[in-house]
Amino acid sequence: LKRGGHFYVFADLNQDIFRNGISSLKNMEMSKHKLTINLRNTEKINAWITPFTGNKSIRSRLKGGMPVVAITWQTPAEERKMVEKEIGRLVSQGLSPNRITILSTHRKEKSCLQGLERIKEWPIVDMKKDSGYGIKFNTIRSFKGLEADVVLVIGVKAGDKVCTPADVYVGASRARFLLYVFHHMDWQLPANATTQ
Repeated sequence: LKRGGHFYVFADLNQDIFRNGISSLKNMEMSKHKLTINLRNTEKINAWITPFTGNKSIRSRLKGGMPVVAITWQTPAEERKMVEKEIGRLVSQGLSPNRITILSTHRKEKSCLQGLERIKEWPIVDMKKDSGYGIKFNTIRSFKGLEADVVLVIGVKAGDKVCTPADVYVGASRARFLLYVFHHMDWQLPANATTQ
């Protein structure tokens, strides 16, 4: 930092997907402030993610919004068809593919989109490799701290070590305006989660 500069740390224990905790911050001399307004998510998305925070709700600045859509799948092939269908529907309604981000619990080659380079005529852009025009793809853990207008969280499955409640919370909370959660039939929505 420059002399007299400022350094900010934003910590959310519910997003501790790497299980590091924040104990290392306790030794730093700092001024602490509690954030009380959700500036990223619509009211509907904020309500859906609240059960992941132990039902500690904060107000959302973006009032209203579209309901969160939870889609159940049984096989990866079925999940893939559902993802393709929803993206096709969104784009046909006028949404630019560039505003859509797919967040997976796993890398693309281990997800239901394995081997797929395009959805319909729109390329899938791996955000780790390039930043061209198309539907963005990343893992939940790599996208932590970022945001997108429309997020499709895929690969949600019970018992998966990279699909903890914290992972689902992080992935879902990246969505600003519209959120889809594609989950295996064995995965349970948290109590009080509201969907379409």
